[in-house]
Amino acid sequence: MAVGTVEIVAPAGGGRKPLVTPFRLAVLGGAVLLGLSLSLVTAALRETHTVHLTVAGEGVDTFRTRARTVEQALRQAGVELGPRDRVEPAPATRLRKDTTITVARAVPIRVRADGREWETWAWAPTVGQALVAAGIRLGPLDRVEPAPETPLTGAGGAPREIRVLRVREEETTQVVELPFGTVKREDWNLPAGQQQEIRAGIPGEKELTIRTRYEDGVAVSRTVVAERVTRPPVDRVVAVGTAGTVSRGGQTLRYRQVLRMVATAYAPGDGYTPGTRTAKGLRAGRGVVAVDPRVIPLGTRLYIDGYGPAVAGDTGGSIRGNRIDLGFDTPSEARAFGRRTVTVYVLAR
Repeated sequence: MAVGTVEIVAPAGGGRKPLVTPFRLAVLGGAVLLGLSLSLVTAALRETHTVHLTVAGEGVDTFRTRARTVEQALRQAGVELGPRDRVEPAPATRLRKDTTITVARAVPIRVRADGREWETWAWAPTVGQALVAAGIRLGPLDRVEPAPETPLTGAGGAPREIRVLRVREEETTQVVELPFGTVKREDWNLPAGQQQEIRAGIPGEKELTIRTRYEDGVAVSRTVVAERVTRPPVDRVVAVGTAGTVSRGGQTLRYRQVLRMVATAYAPGDGYTPGTRTAKGLRAGRGVVAVDPRVIPLGTRLYIDGYGPAVAGDTGGSIRGNRIDLGFDTPSEARAFGRRTVTVYVLAR
């Protein structure tokens, strides 16, 4: 078989005859190549791509398309681009089998921060991301209006107002005075209504830790976060007179209490008094009276209208509560007194 010639072997008895000449082979090859190119073009025209589309950060929309470029795919998806919108990859980029397209809408914003105000465009989905893109760093306490997570929506029109309040907190220490109180103590040795200072008061001190909050340099709140008493106050002590006065027998007596009591009488030898000495060890007789120690303590000085001065020096089995037993020197004096109601002045010391 010669080069460039296709031959076929004839049956026995015949010779070899060329079926295709070199020229015919070239024509045939060209036809084959043309058909192959047309097939490739047709396949390319029918090729589909998977597109993942995100517009203004509002989620991903995945679809299949026969579009050849990003711009054609966006047109097919019904996405209209504003003059300042940004597309990644660029609109003229040819699609691959799996392509992600991101459209960032241009939103006009007016920013007020750090004593300045300016207008610009933002291509971020939220207020916080727009501030980051604008090169504005937020401190941990800074406040943004509206909140950083607020979406930036729309295109054109009035700018979105964004305000950044610089917030800082400062702690200082302050010493304040603690006022002293006044403690009043009854004093039976002072006439009623009179007062006498026993001890002067001394103010104390307390240390406060105060946290001040500043917004754009202006103090907006002050909070006490800690306090410590460094010197406690000392209370003032005042004696308050409780003694009343009464004139008896040409004397002015100071008393601390007035009692109305049921009085009986006793005397040594009256048949009821066991001895001549009282529970207090005093000689039984005039001027020594028996009382209930729960009402009038033993040893208390008294003045009894219709009887005179006395001392609480004895007790008795029947002397309970608002009862008093007056001592006399003779049984006849005791019997003459009998039983009556008396006014008893409990004298001040």
